[in-house]
Order: sequence, then structure tokens, then C-alpha cells
Amino acid sequence: MGDERLRRHQHEEFDQEWAANEDEQTEHLHRETPRWAQQPEEEEPLPTREEQRVAERQALIDEKARRLGRKLNKVILVLVILIVLTYLFMRFVNF
Repeated sequence: MGDERLRRHQHEEFDQEWAANEDEQTEHLHRETPRWAQQPEEEEPLPTREEQRVAERQALIDEKARRLGRKLNKVILVLVILIVLTYLFMRFVNF
């Protein structure tokens, strides 16, 4: 009988079964740690007052540029429409 155990242990099938059983038995050791037990991640430092002022100033400049761009687009559209109307007036009224 002693030799049979040794022979069985030398077979690949036995090793595979033993490895599968070992994985099942140690599965609880590989679980992810719960969120409350994890080390807190380092948060980004808050911006300084100067950095906040610069960011707010840049946001204000960007918003003003967007508003100005919209106004200019409207003016261009109105001018194109006026040019087309003037052309049509001159064409059909024979001015």
C-alpha cells in the first residue's frame, strides 16, 4: 500500500486534482480586502488661492470669448442676409 500512494502521487492526474483542491481551500485567502480596511488613497492637494483666482479669471475670459463669438456670428449672418436682399432688390427693381 505504501508504494501505491507514492505511485499515485507521481501521476499528473493526482497532482492536478490536488492543485484544484488546494485552490478551493485557499480561495478565501485571495479575496479582495473590503473598502473600509483598505488604506485611503492620497487625495490631490487643494489649489492655492492664487491658482483658484487664475482658474476663475481664465474661465471668465473663455466665457466672454464665447459670447463675443456668438455675437459676431449673428452680425455676419445679418450682413450676409442684407447683401442678398440688396442684390435681389437691385436685380428685380432694375436700380
